[in-house]
Amino acid sequence: MGFMLNTGPYSFEYTDLVVNLAREAVKKGHTVKIYLYIDGAYNPLKSIKPPLPEERNIASLIEELCKMGVDVKVCPVCAEYRGVKDEDNLVGCASYEGLGYLGELTADCDKLIVFTH
Repeated sequence: MGFMLNTGPYSFEYTDLVVNLAREAVKKGHTVKIYLYIDGAYNPLKSIKPPLPEERNIASLIEELCKMGVDVKVCPVCAEYRGVKDEDNLVGCASYEGLGYLGELTADCDKLIVFTH
């Protein structure tokens, strides 16, 4: 199962939805891959710090997915254009992969769900 997330953290609830769907899919035995595109490139940044400690930390949620075996890839061009391309600032298993990966994801997954605004 694949997800393409085009929205950033805290602006829409799509990131939360993808995290929850991916978590449940893994629990049911599915292989899950996520491609973060356009503003989605902001989601796996370690530098995300919610103002209040009791608020959810999107980057931490992405890292939890990594620990569950979810493959998380970020568009390097999207990150570069947004001034956030930095391997050291990505959580867990997140790494940069170009649109070729998205093509492979589309071909390999039985379902690809896209979240955009």
